[in-house]
Amino acid sequence: FERSERTSELKQQVVKLEQRLRSRRVVLAAVLQVMHTHALAEPAAFALIRRAAMEQRKTIEELSAEITANGSLPRATG
Repeated sequence: FERSERTSELKQQVVKLEQRLRSRRVVLAAVLQVMHTHALAEPAAFALIRRAAMEQRKTIEELSAEITANGSLPRATG
């Protein structure tokens, strides 16, 4: 029984890590887009995304998905 429970836990952990990996790819794509669009270095581009996500009350991953879909940072709504 313990082995089955451990296997289940490990499978859940793998799914969670795969989701994080996919999210990181989206964030990286957004950072590269912002770097190119605004002529920023990587840390500055990430900081800009993070700040915009906080202002819009979204996760970095959500905002990154919007950036990659639209090709630019969405305008602040507040």
